Formats: sequence, structure tokens, C-alpha cells
Amino acid sequence: MKHKVKLAIGGNLHRFGTVVFNSTEQDCGCEVIAIDIKGNLNRFRSSNKYNPSSYRDGMANYYWSEADNQIRKVCSYQHKGIEFIDEIEIVSESEILDLFGRTSYEITGVKHDSDIGILDEVLRAW
Repeated sequence: MKHKVKLAIGGNLHRFGTVVFNSTEQDCGCEVIAIDIKGNLNRFRSSNKYNPSSYRDGMANYYWSEADNQIRKVCSYQHKGIEFIDEIEIVSESEILDLFGRTSYEITGVKHDSDIGILDEVLRAW
């Protein structure tokens, strides 16, 4: 039986990069493969810090939003044949730099407010 699922996320979002996390073992970290829209590839070993699954392979798509100039990601991972998709979350510029080896401005040519946006949300919640 063929199952077809369509999921629409966000509005005014533009994907600028994808990261694949190839997790080997729980304590050994993972291989990270990041590619941006300009074709730049960054491949390295790292902890599972940004991997959506601490035990398994994962994937994250990174977007910038025209609406509020924030950087967001949507993550997915598999467990026992089921694909899990995490919610859209705002990410910091430091995460982009850690994974892609470049700033979001260098990749997209647009200045973003991710770090400022996160601070604003914390202050509003406080």
C-alpha cells in the first residue's frame, strides 16, 4: 500500500541549507555533512549537539524567513521505521557557523536577526 503525506510548513521561508547527521554510536558523536544553496560542502565529525536524535541519524533543513528575518530549522529522524518531524524552531547564528562554517549572511546575502529574536522571546516570556 502506497502512502502519500504532504506537509506544508511556514510561509515566506527560503531553504538555504541541509545538514545530515550520520550517528555512529551514542557516545561517539556523529559525522556531519552540511551543504548550502551555493553548493559549499562542510563535512566533519562532531558531538550530537545539533542532531535531532541523540542515538540515530538525523537531518535538518535550514530556512530564513522574509516575514521576520529569523533563521529556522525543521528536523527529522527515524526510529523503528517511523519518520519523526520536529517542529520549526528558531536557531542562532552560532549554530549556522558551527555547521556550515560560514554565517547565514555569507550564505544568503541577507542580514538576519536570529540571536536578537531569541533574546526578545526570552525577555517577553520573563
